[in-house]
Amino acid sequence: MAVVKKLPATETGAGVTYITKSGKEYRISQNPTTAKHTLWAVLPEGYEKITTAASPLPLYEKIESLEKQR
Repeated sequence: MAVVKKLPATETGAGVTYITKSGKEYRISQNPTTAKHTLWAVLPEGYEKITTAASPLPLYEKIESLEKQR
């Protein structure tokens, strides 16, 4: 997916930054209007959208699966 310099303005809900043991950084943002959570990979040049879900729980599972692929 494309890399964006900053998160969309619609992502105004509570979010969390997650750093894996290998040092890879992810951000889970929330859009309170649609009640959706989005997983982003934090890159030096911005953010890369990975996936969206109705709950943050599957996004944590996705981070774990991405970490296992390394």
